[in-house]
Amino acid sequence: MRPEDFRVSEESRLALADGGPFGVYLLAKTGWTTPEALDRAARDLGLPYGVFRYGGLKDRWAVTEQTVTVRTERDCSGEWNGFSLRALGRAADPMSPGAIVANRFRIVLRDLSACGAATAAAEAARLPGRGFANYFDDQRFGSMRDGQLFAGDLIVRRDWAGALRALLAMSGPDDPSAIRHHRRELARRWGDWPACLEAADGPAESQVFRMLAHEPRAVRAAVNLLPRETLAFHLAAWQSHLWNEVLRQAVRRAGEDGEGGVGLRTHPGTAGPYLSPARPDAAERLLRLVLPTLGRGIAWPDAPIEELYRGLLAPLGLRPENFVLRGLPKVQLRSSLRPAAVTPRELEVSGPAADAFHPGRCSLELGFSLPPGSYGTMLVKALSSTGP
Repeated sequence: MRPEDFRVSEESRLALADGGPFGVYLLAKTGWTTPEALDRAARDLGLPYGVFRYGGLKDRWAVTEQTVTVRTERDCSGEWNGFSLRALGRAADPMSPGAIVANRFRIVLRDLSACGAATAAAEAARLPGRGFANYFDDQRFGSMRDGQLFAGDLIVRRDWAGALRALLAMSGPDDPSAIRHHRRELARRWGDWPACLEAADGPAESQVFRMLAHEPRAVRAAVNLLPRETLAFHLAAWQSHLWNEVLRQAVRRAGEDGEGGVGLRTHPGTAGPYLSPARPDAAERLLRLVLPTLGRGIAWPDAPIEELYRGLLAPLGLRPENFVLRGLPKVQLRSSLRPAAVTPRELEVSGPAADAFHPGRCSLELGFSLPPGSYGTMLVKALSSTGP
């Protein structure tokens, strides 16, 4: 899929206000994650990264638009290679996840057989009634280390030494080659803190290794020197993975209930398969289910869901209480309720049509809106899952 075949436009309720302390901008990008683009802009503009605020992470390999705010009087408009910032006005409040109303998607599926395109179109037409499983998708797990380790897991366990090594000296699946090379070099020097300081890239790493060179046992304090956004990103990935695991169990139970036996559709995923019910009655039950994420202030919808979570965590040596973080003052995991399934709004299906890039094959174009935090890529997976 080309980036132009996957477009996302964020709809925000952020109100403009004359003379507000925050500049409001439209960030348009492709080939960058949201934090990468804003970090580059901050460096080039000579601003601290912390003055930028956004509501959600948008895909790297897509054409995306979203609202960001910058706490400065300066005009931060500009164009970079792969992204731009266009001024929209001023606001009294910063952009935040709560200001997102919806995300509008325009996706072109390509290289389909005539039969596959017709089947996908028919499946898409059913989605407004039955929905699809609301998993966090693969892009949420780009921070996995060496294909299996979550740094957020180590933070929750208070394994500060392991967490620091995972965060600085291990690579994720989406890391560019230059970052991979840098982290391999830090891994080679790990424990020799003056040598790591020589190889440090940026002020945060320099602060960490300077502290450890002076006091090698101050590992927890060193973790706390890392940017809040970095820690929050890794913690959210672990929180999201566990939520996905509970949803998988809930889907299996929904598929087992009632007559007809287990009926599951499956799509492979980076951190586990994406399962969805094949039977309409099981899918409808999933639409009525809401699951909490782990963190401070968790509210269990009912005892069976609490049992699901505790049963998942026990073999890992964890309890829900571990997710109320202590020793990490700059960031916290907060619990929120997330629907187990969502339905697309304003669904439009165009095609099948001849695929201009794959002779003899078909394309299908989808337009739809999803609530904040839901993934358009999961809708695509729902159309291509295998099973009954």
